[in-house]
Amino acid sequence: MDISDEIVINIKLKAIGETNGVESLKPNVQKYIKGIEEIVRGLDLSRSESLKTYKNSAINKSYIVERLGIARQTIYNNNILERYIEYSREQQLKSDLFRREAMLIDRIVELEHQIYLMQQRDASIEHLSYQLQKQNEQLGEQITTNQKLEEENHRLSNELLSYNKRNKFVSIKNDRGP
Repeated sequence: MDISDEIVINIKLKAIGETNGVESLKPNVQKYIKGIEEIVRGLDLSRSESLKTYKNSAINKSYIVERLGIARQTIYNNNILERYIEYSREQQLKSDLFRREAMLIDRIVELEHQIYLMQQRDASIEHLSYQLQKQNEQLGEQITTNQKLEEENHRLSNELLSYNKRNKFVSIKNDRGP
């Protein structure tokens, strides 16, 4: 086992809560851990090679022409062959897991953006609602003040009317004499 394998094993051990490292383990446990790491690396390598093969296995005319041993022009001259290859390619693309994943990621990003916009809208609505409430409170205060002023105006008008009636009565009395 080289130093990079030991580093990887120690990182993984630390991740699972074993902070003392591989050297602190019993010899048989060290042997099993090293064996597990070799198996994992082999599976990762196999998986990586399989994914590379999968990604490079897209249907294309050049590959088909080469495998069939025919001229490329033969496909272009025969509409059925060209349409058949295109249809097969479209079907492969529809079932392509990596393409689906990319489409799903794009959709997730789009939905997250919509959620963000909706949150912004909701925040704006909440802010407008708060402003409306404050304006309603101010309007209520102004209405109350206006009512008080109207009552005061009415009272003063009555006083003025009463005052004018008294002064008119006194004025009429003064005009007649004693």
